[in-house]
This record gives sequence, C-alpha cells and structure tokens, in this order.
Amino acid sequence: MKVIFRLLLFLTIFLSGCGKIEMNDASIPLGIGTDYKDGKIIISAQLAKPSSQETSGGQTPQFQVITASGKTFSEAVRNTSFSLSTIPLWSHTQVSVLGEGLAKHDIRSLVDFLVRNRFARKNNQMVVTHNVTPEEILNVNPILENYTSISIKNLVKIQESQLGIYTPVDTTELLQRLASPGIEPVAPMITIRKNGKEKALLLDGTAVFKGTRMIGRLNEMESRGYRLMSPKMLQGGLFLIPSPLGDKQWITIELSRSQAKITPQIQGQHIKMKIIINAEGNLYEQSGSQNLFSPEIFKQIEKATAQEMAQQISLCIRKAQTLNSDILGWGQMIYRSDAEIWSNFEPEWNQVFPATPYDIEVNFSLRRSYLTDKSLVVR
Repeated sequence: MKVIFRLLLFLTIFLSGCGKIEMNDASIPLGIGTDYKDGKIIISAQLAKPSSQETSGGQTPQFQVITASGKTFSEAVRNTSFSLSTIPLWSHTQVSVLGEGLAKHDIRSLVDFLVRNRFARKNNQMVVTHNVTPEEILNVNPILENYTSISIKNLVKIQESQLGIYTPVDTTELLQRLASPGIEPVAPMITIRKNGKEKALLLDGTAVFKGTRMIGRLNEMESRGYRLMSPKMLQGGLFLIPSPLGDKQWITIELSRSQAKITPQIQGQHIKMKIIINAEGNLYEQSGSQNLFSPEIFKQIEKATAQEMAQQISLCIRKAQTLNSDILGWGQMIYRSDAEIWSNFEPEWNQVFPATPYDIEVNFSLRRSYLTDKSLVVR
C-alpha cells in the first residue's frame, strides 16, 4: 500500500498543467470488471482504500468496489463519478475481469474501447467469470491478500508453474488474436468457491471465443492439453499416472520442461497437422512402496506419461473442432508456412478446420527422483 501512495505522490509532483492531479483527488483502481445486462454496459472497479482507512486483522476488506452502468463503456466509466469523489487513475489497473454475459453477447465494443483509450493498460491479466459477475468476483475478500485484483493476478501465475493447467492471457494477446487471421482468442475463467460463509476465488475452465463472442469453454483436462501445445518452452505442472506395478497405486510426475512443434503437412487440397511434444519430468511422488527403479519400469512410466499427455492434447483438439473455433492457431501456422496456400483455404476454413486430421507424438524422458530412489518401507 505504501508503494501505491508513493506513486501517487510522484504523479502529484511531476504532473503539471491541465494534467495535474492532486493526491487527495486521486484513487487507485487495482482491477476493473466489465459486463453486459439488459442492454447496458456495467463497469465495476476495485479501489484501494487510503492508508488512513485501512484496518488491521485481515477480516475487513482493504478495498472498495464501485459499480456504474451506461450505454457505452466510456459512459459507464464516467458514471462512476456519481458515487466517487476522487479521480481514478485507470492506467494502474492490474486485472481485467470480463463478465460471462458480455463475453457471450459480444466484446466488439470493449475491444474498440481498449484500443482507443490511452489509459487502458495492454498488459492487464485477463480473466472471464463463470456463473458469477465481475462485481461478485471483485468483492471477494481473498485469502492471505489485501486485494482481490492482486490475488487473481498471482493465482493465474502461480498455478501455471505449480499445476500447469491454465494459460495466462493479457489484453495485448487478446487483441492480437482478434486482429490476426487463422487464430481465435481464449482466456482463463474464474468463479467463486463457497465454504460455509467463506468465499474464495477458483480458476475454473478456459473461455473459447469465435471472433468477438464466447461460444464455449475448455474443462481442466482440455485446458492442460491446450497449454501443452504452446510453442514456448514450458516449465511446471503435475501428471498423475497409474503405477505400472498395479495395486491401484498412483505416481505423480512433475513436468520440468516441455515444448511443442506443430507443422502443417499439405498435399494439394489435403491438410494434416503434425504435433510433436518433447518433454522431460521428474518422479515427484508414488503412493505405494514398490521398487520402481529399474530400466523396464522407467520405460513403462515414460510411456504412460506420454500417453496421458497425448490424451489431454487430443481432448483439447476435439473440443476446439467441435466448437469450430481455431484457438490452436492452425490457420495461422498454414499462413506462415505458405501465404498463397492459406489464401485458398481461408474462405472455407470454417468447414476445413473441424475435419482437419492430426497426428500426436509425445517424447517424454524421466530425469530424476529428488532425494531418494525408493520409498520408505515401514517395518
């Protein structure tokens, strides 16, 4: 909080002329939510409370959420001044929470607002709500955090390295996908988990778009399969596979690195996508006490892990083809491979993509087992 108000002091000193803003006249919105209901745009902003209003104990929220509506985004944002006596510095938002209602209706007007407005940050973490509104999300008092917006940003970042399921998406990537041929946008989804009277944030699926409308979602396994097809070098994530020794035991594999290479194979009017995944991982846990350390068993573990990864990738591809949304960017890959060939396929891509065949090859290597080779045997 001290950092935020030092920033305010800096702005107060160095802003001059008509752009000058007194510190007492400014407020910091950490997150902004956008939604659509009954023909109106709804804006919700989470504002950090000044230090003089903060309370100790962690039970009272350190923020205030205000909501306003309007016929356009600009009007809705300006209408927050009816209930706010300070000027929000919108350029300091950390997270954009997109309402499921707006996502399913059309985000075209939001895109225009983001591109045109100089105060709209392009590196904001983007999430879409699931069965809740942005206002409800921003009003959750997070666990071990002062601000919901910061909690959402950290939640997406940490789960990627620990579980490797949901792919972070910022505003820039959303806009780039909308402006590029042969690829559709996605974004992680967030909801509220209730435990008695307590509420907590929960990542729950991936929103799938077709142009500027959300048309479906990926579940947890499909979202992990989507992440595995990233051309970037990935680190982090867990896979559960059955023990090759049976007895209903499980083995936990930690993914240490993975990278995908997807190549369009084109012969005349026929296209096939070749997907090759090269990955490494570690034996992180076993639920039984059997001795797994032999070359034969290691090969079985590697094969089972590769099969599990291929299965999750296949689940994602089938869902994308069922929804007829090229979130995989196969069209863009064809364009980059041969722009002339893509010009022939592009007009009919909505008919071609759902039926495009693919081949998945996963090469997985087991590298280490950390502090011990064998589980402790209790005598």
